[in-house]
Amino acid sequence: MRRRKCIPLFLLAALLPCLGEEAGKDLYGDPLPAGPVARMGCLRWKHATPVSSVAFSPDGKLILSASGNILHLRELETGKEIASMTGHPGVITSVAFSPDGKTLVSGGYDTTLRRWKTATGKEVGSLNGHQGMVSSVAFSPDAKLLASGSYDCNVRLWDAATNKEVFCLKGHEGPVSSVAFSPDGRTLATASADKTL
Repeated sequence: MRRRKCIPLFLLAALLPCLGEEAGKDLYGDPLPAGPVARMGCLRWKHATPVSSVAFSPDGKLILSASGNILHLRELETGKEIASMTGHPGVITSVAFSPDGKTLVSGGYDTTLRRWKTATGKEVGSLNGHQGMVSSVAFSPDAKLLASGSYDCNVRLWDAATNKEVFCLKGHEGPVSSVAFSPDGRTLATASADKTL
């Protein structure tokens, strides 16, 4: 008895949207190169340099990405770019939205954090204090504090309203790679290359 070849359901589901594509264009109207009849994804999400960090807005309608020293804010549904933000002179390594979605924060190789207004894409503050690359940024659930981890082995807490440093947490013996607040905002977890939390 001969076995029938089956197309996995997930593959079939992924190809169905391509059936409606106009010849020579993908679902979004972007041109296809010669030969292909469909594209998984679209050109609207392509960046000029490697993407180092990404974050969703709390309402799920926007997506923020960091590519080189540029922040790109896009509508999730269409991929349309709403704002392109520059201010860091070096590569941006981490991005986050505030819990209300009105403010963005970025950290990078230049050892700074920068705050941006989501609605305008304008920079509203630079936070200075780290002596090494900022590797991770996070807002507290109440949006009153910002946390940043750095290759200087320190974690800093900042007042999100004034951009002033509130506290510097020391103790890691290696670069800090990640910071995260607990849902109630009472605990901050940090991760480091020194193999500790």
